[in-house]
Amino acid sequence: KRFVAPRSHLPQPFDHVGLQNPSHDRVRTRERAATAAIAVTATMASSRGPSMAWLIAASVVAACSGLQPGGSTELVRYFAYGSNMASKTLEGVRQVYPRDCTPALFRDHRLAFDVPGLPPFEPSFANVKPCAGFDCHGVLYTVTREEWRTIQRTEGVGSPFGGYRVVEGTFLTYPPGLGRDRRAITADDPDTAEVEGYTLKYSPPPLGLAIELPSSRRYLGLLRAGAREKGLCERAVRRLDEQRPFL
Repeated sequence: KRFVAPRSHLPQPFDHVGLQNPSHDRVRTRERAATAAIAVTATMASSRGPSMAWLIAASVVAACSGLQPGGSTELVRYFAYGSNMASKTLEGVRQVYPRDCTPALFRDHRLAFDVPGLPPFEPSFANVKPCAGFDCHGVLYTVTREEWRTIQRTEGVGSPFGGYRVVEGTFLTYPPGLGRDRRAITADDPDTAEVEGYTLKYSPPPLGLAIELPSSRRYLGLLRAGAREKGLCERAVRRLDEQRPFL
């Protein structure tokens, strides 16, 4: 019988699961929300090549409105399926150091590349969409509430021009000790555990369309690296490897 984590009011302290991350003891500078948003997104912009002014503007707006409230000591479960699976992005760019992490999947959802970027350099970014019978594989992190707010700011949550929004969900963690040693892990596996948490979904602007486009080689490389780094199952890694880049 599958273990079901007790359903309670989120956010709350969680037991440590999965891979332990010793870097959580690092001292992190706490800056004001708007300043942090500009600094981090500017770093993202320089790493992505062309101007990302729209993302910086959205992050500044999000820093001042639309974010979930809460203290900095509470812990939150966050499911990442895009470039945040890679430590290079989550820690190196966003300066977020999770307490722990474990491979997981989002039942009846699929990975889609319909978040608009700036073609031809960055045509699209990752999104998760409802799709019966599919599983979206990713990484379930445990982060502080302050770090969760940082993730939201740097992802542009709260922008009135469309973008990511926070959604609550039930995620299935991989069976203990399993990962790339299994060819495939699905929601039907009886040893998975249900955990309540949050993720981000893209909402297009009013009258806007969500069109799926191939992502850049650089962006897909981050997803592939993160999937291997965090031990996603072989089938999930293979699906990412089979994605053809735009350039």
